[in-house]
Amino acid sequence: MKKGLGLGLVLMMAFLMSCVTTSKSTNKKVEKDLYTRVNISYEARKAKKVYSTNYHVGEILPAGTKVHITKLTSKVVFFTVVDTKKEFRLYYLPKFTVVSMDKYVNQMFSDTNEIPKKGFSKKELAAIKAGKIEIGMSKDAVLVSYGYPPAHKTPSLTDNSWRYWINRFRTRIVEFENDKVIKR
Repeated sequence: MKKGLGLGLVLMMAFLMSCVTTSKSTNKKVEKDLYTRVNISYEARKAKKVYSTNYHVGEILPAGTKVHITKLTSKVVFFTVVDTKKEFRLYYLPKFTVVSMDKYVNQMFSDTNEIPKKGFSKKELAAIKAGKIEIGMSKDAVLVSYGYPPAHKTPSLTDNSWRYWINRFRTRIVEFENDKVIKR
């Protein structure tokens, strides 16, 4: 099972790396169905724009949603939700994201719906569905529920304190002990 998953990730990364470069002139049409790895927060009134700073306002596109990637540039992933045909633009902001565009895309999307394979508890699944963080959740469940914290303020996921942005002016710190949420 792990061998197959590893091969799948290698193949997906090869595909994405072939599509994503750091050249400013990159504008590549892509036709690929993937699944969201994490809940994605977005403001519906802002034409479904999503930023890599991961603001937690508005609505949630649930983890495990099947999407169709249509175009990749050096700074934007264009995708459509397969079931609803809603169109999104995911803006990559390297100043706050720190990781490369290809790694960021890999953090956000997968070639399979990974949620059923993660072994989350019922409590974690309920929190993920609601886009919430609850005391006792694992770090992995927090990542799926709330997405990746901006790396310029949380440089390592092994840290016991993660900082998320609620909006441009307010942040939220999640604290862990033994990889479980102790303060949210």
